[in-house]
Amino acid sequence: MTLPRSRTLVVSFTSLPLLAMKITSSILASVAFAAVVSAQESAPVKAADPKDSKVLELDAYVVTDRQDSAYKSATAITGTKTDTPLINIPQNIQVITREMIEDMGATDITDLYPLMGSVTEFSYGGVSARGFRQEQTRYNGIAGSPYNEFGVLTLDNVQQVELLKGPVGLLYGDNEPGGLINIVTARPRAERSASIGTRFGDYGLLGANASVTGPIDAKKRFLYLASANYYERDSFRANYHQESTNVNGSFTWVITPETRATVGVEYIKNDQSGARLRGVPFLATGFATDISFNGAEPTDYQNLDTTVYSFQLDHTFSRQLRVNAYARYFQSDADQAYHETNTFNPTTGLWPREFRIQNRHMEEYSWAVNAVADLQFLGAKHKVLTGVENSYANRVFTTKTIPQAQVTAINVYHPVYGLSSGLMYNTSLVGIVPTDTEKIRLGFYLQDQINIREKVHLLAGLRLEKYDDSRSRPTVDQFDDSVLTYRAGAVYMIRPNIAAFLSYAMGLVPQSLGSEDRNGPFPPQESHSWEGGFKFDLFNKRLGITTTTYKIMKTNILERDPTPGAPSTWLAPIGDITSKGFEFDATGQLTKNLSLSATYAYNTAMVTRSVLAATPVGSRFPNAPRNKAGFFMRYNLPQYKLGFGLGGSYVGQRPNFSGAANFPGPAYHVYNGSIFYRWKELRFTLRCENLLDKVYAKSVFTSDGHFPGNPRTFTGTASYRF
Repeated sequence: MTLPRSRTLVVSFTSLPLLAMKITSSILASVAFAAVVSAQESAPVKAADPKDSKVLELDAYVVTDRQDSAYKSATAITGTKTDTPLINIPQNIQVITREMIEDMGATDITDLYPLMGSVTEFSYGGVSARGFRQEQTRYNGIAGSPYNEFGVLTLDNVQQVELLKGPVGLLYGDNEPGGLINIVTARPRAERSASIGTRFGDYGLLGANASVTGPIDAKKRFLYLASANYYERDSFRANYHQESTNVNGSFTWVITPETRATVGVEYIKNDQSGARLRGVPFLATGFATDISFNGAEPTDYQNLDTTVYSFQLDHTFSRQLRVNAYARYFQSDADQAYHETNTFNPTTGLWPREFRIQNRHMEEYSWAVNAVADLQFLGAKHKVLTGVENSYANRVFTTKTIPQAQVTAINVYHPVYGLSSGLMYNTSLVGIVPTDTEKIRLGFYLQDQINIREKVHLLAGLRLEKYDDSRSRPTVDQFDDSVLTYRAGAVYMIRPNIAAFLSYAMGLVPQSLGSEDRNGPFPPQESHSWEGGFKFDLFNKRLGITTTTYKIMKTNILERDPTPGAPSTWLAPIGDITSKGFEFDATGQLTKNLSLSATYAYNTAMVTRSVLAATPVGSRFPNAPRNKAGFFMRYNLPQYKLGFGLGGSYVGQRPNFSGAANFPGPAYHVYNGSIFYRWKELRFTLRCENLLDKVYAKSVFTSDGHFPGNPRTFTGTASYRF
């Protein structure tokens, strides 16, 4: 059926031709608006004028390369989509630079979670951010994760990782209010460099990588980047083996001093046997068996194959006006065949299983166009951003389940593998009707950053978000709506290096199509957030410190309709959630040889309005600890060509995923150590994860099982840069 609109603000768009016309007109309107408002201040571009050289080389927009120290970035373009220093943004934004990623020995996104404030690991790379489950990741500011639904992002082609905390509805629309992770990928550089390396370690880890970038011609008008990464390893979990391949190529054409275009392609292949990994059974006393236990068989697998294409265009019209456009498309296939465990019997040790065969085919394209105008009027400087972004995602999900009555259960206390296998069942998906869904997001936004005498920085903006969710198989359903969101904030510079800030932001998350199916339409989930704090740039801007307090209120949570006589399947938007907390983040250099990053977060996220007995008022969220802390530091001894790294994290007790009071995730603390050695252009690193060999649950899952963290693990790397 087709559901009626709710809270409609603009004319519905349901046909693709009409959508294409609106998109095209929106792009033209965005550029035209910025051109008009800047006309009175704009000056002709003169290539020979040294005052304009910075603009002509487009440095004003390529801000993610700017750093105050190895660990401290000066800017994060995700925060405002403009080249604004972090200290002037009324929001807590963390940046993890490439140098920090390499020093930590991070290979995937989960390795960085200890340094991400109020972020804790959920499952399969997802997180809990300020108490809210968040599974959406942006790439260079636009939507679409090429790792499908259960893949974990690797860091092979990543320049830096940015964490925006709190609602981000103004610039990014549909998103949970806890925050947003943005991945900034590497781009070709004008200076030639190359590296080769190898990786080795426990559990049969073996890998190699190579990258090269630089100009093709003497005038540096054509730049390239090529990289390849491969590794394979076993795991402390039985039956599990992983092979990962990542190949990247990108090319930049400096068309004119004012215009630059970059195209790129990325290939991702990740094969995992003995997967999909689930948790290890957990009791009130801890793990029920050794953490090496795996409910999957050796013949189970989870394989991912993705190809990503991207395009970016930067153009400077004048010293006052520039435009940035980015487009991205990927196609991804994830094939899985695995044993899914059900309810564990701690007395007998038996864990019943069913067998699932699944294919997830995804296609997604996203694009965004931004125009930025630097103006001056009414006695203040204005940085006006106007833009439009669009994303379209098609997901085709095909699945078949062999019921547990036909599948041999596994004994957790004495596991015997090989008694069940996908080879024993009819696993053909021929004739299975898939679930075919589409998701369209279209946003128009306007933002003004006002600088008053370098002491007061104001920010205000509006966004109109349009969304359309539909399903064509196995049943036909469709829902669309429009919502207006807004954001405002202020920064007061107490001193040139000390700022106080306060902000208010609104966010939204549309209700699921399955919920709308029942007795919708429903208004989207809305979030309203207040955030305030202080920012410090110390030691000649080498060290940045941010302290933040916040309160987020999320409304319109769907629950069973309590109206007398209402059908049992009916829903009502009556649930509320409130998240409060405090954050402290410090990143940079204390001395010439000592670099560090440290974070502490306190959070209480709980249900504040509910009629459900299963989630009463006061219920806390899964994988959301009250206290979390993390740090990493590196100290260099240049006279000996040595460096030493030490990191650690503390995560407090976390409620269970299913709400079972007797199976929470216990608090834990782990430490990691590193030794670095450099001889000329050769670099060697030896790392030890979990120095004290702690047994701990890194992520809470169900009342049956939690995900264990790695035991003590040694890895080494060697690289040569030239």
